[in-house]
Amino acid sequence: MNNVPLVSIIIFTYNHSKFIRETIEGALAQTYESTEIVIADDCSTDGNIEIINQYAELYPNKIVPVIGNKNIGITGNANRGIAMCKGEYIAMVGGDDVIFATKLEKQMEWLLKSNNRALCGHALKICDSETNVTSDYNHRLPKKGFGRATWLEHGALFGATSIVVKTEYLPNPAFDPRIPIVSDWKLYIDLLKDDLEFGYVDEWLGLYRKHANNVTNNIKPAIDDLEVCINICLEQYPEHKSTIQLGYAYLVKYGFGNYYLSKNEFKLASSYFSDAIKLNPYNYKFYIKYILTKFKQIRQRN
Repeated sequence: MNNVPLVSIIIFTYNHSKFIRETIEGALAQTYESTEIVIADDCSTDGNIEIINQYAELYPNKIVPVIGNKNIGITGNANRGIAMCKGEYIAMVGGDDVIFATKLEKQMEWLLKSNNRALCGHALKICDSETNVTSDYNHRLPKKGFGRATWLEHGALFGATSIVVKTEYLPNPAFDPRIPIVSDWKLYIDLLKDDLEFGYVDEWLGLYRKHANNVTNNIKPAIDDLEVCINICLEQYPEHKSTIQLGYAYLVKYGFGNYYLSKNEFKLASSYFSDAIKLNPYNYKFYIKYILTKFKQIRQRN
């Protein structure tokens, strides 16, 4: 390829020494030739930094290490890394995830067909700590469209490691510092103005790794953070109030319902499912879970 846009592959990492080599090797193996690899480490303590520096020495013209001298959390570390990216496009990758060699080639083929194409995802599978594939990643529908409304209603449509964005459309700062966990979802919402298109490559081009130390394993703080994000969006995008209400029903009320159902706290779970139904009476999933929870509540009493 000649005169193709530079893509910054940014790897967000903290204490990923067991996985970071595989992640970096996947970035180095890309068939799309115009890339830089920015590795943002949030002051790891497990030998991760030493591995990153070894790769940076081997590939000084390709790898840019961004090593924090103190731990500032996911959002702060992400912004620290994004600030060092020079690419016209940015591919975001978790430091414990895996990307396949043709990932960027396939995504850039879609993105470069229009200046209004601002975000592209792709299919993922889930793997364990030993990189054994365990299941498909559950992508939400729809997978293509324009603007932020769909993302406000359904949450993040694609897995974070699958996403490439056009740099010029990023907000500043890219990740909202008020949101410590789900700031990537807010980034996609802020980026997708009404005339900007998002799309999806329906090919398995990477792995999302699930292991004991995933931040998203801690479900309640993540849902709390979603609620904070939704309240910010209500203030920032009042024209989308009705759509945001649907997102609130699904992501927060239904999310908390499922959380408390998993804890066998059936009375609390049913109240959240009931709230979800009041906010969006047209989602059949809410009714199914509400009835299931009531049934379990009766059985618990007996």
